[in-house]
Formats: sequence, C-alpha cells, structure tokens
Amino acid sequence: MTTASMFSDGFANGLIIICFFIIGACCGSFANAAALRLLRDEAVMFPASRCRFCARDLRPQELIPVVSWLLQAGRCYCRKQPLSRRYILVEICLAILFAL
Repeated sequence: MTTASMFSDGFANGLIIICFFIIGACCGSFANAAALRLLRDEAVMFPASRCRFCARDLRPQELIPVVSWLLQAGRCYCRKQPLSRRYILVEICLAILFAL
C-alpha cells in the first residue's frame, strides 16, 4: 500500500465521519423542535421555527445546528435571553452517535 492510497483512504473516512456528524446534528436539531412542538400540541413541520422569547421567525443562519448556538453565545438573537443548554447537548450527542 502506498502512502498516497493510505492518505486518500484516511481522507475519505474522515469526510464520511464529518458527513455523519453533520447529519446527526441536524437530526438532533429536528428532535429538539419536534419534542417541544409535540409537548405544546403543535404541528411538527409547520410553521417555521421561531424565537420562544419574542415569537419572531428564526433566520436561516440561526437554524444551523451547534454553530448558531455557539455564534450567538447561547443567547436569543433579539432579546439576548439565555437559550437552554439542552439544545446544543442534544445536537452534539446525536452528532457524535451518528459519527460513531
């Protein structure tokens, strides 16, 4: 086995792990939203996600699992109220489980 083929195999495996991590984070984000909506007896898919403090529809950049929570420092964009750590914990846990 040559060094080039070992590198390409490792690179491909790394990309696959990253893809599964991202898919897991997205599933964790959906699980959070679905659980909250089901507890409130709301539809799971519609309407769009909204801020629980001001009821404003979330912008696309606020819907990126893990990243948006970190960029916003765990706070609501409009009112700067603290967001539950459960959101990021569920997203990260599912991301890791998918990547394993």
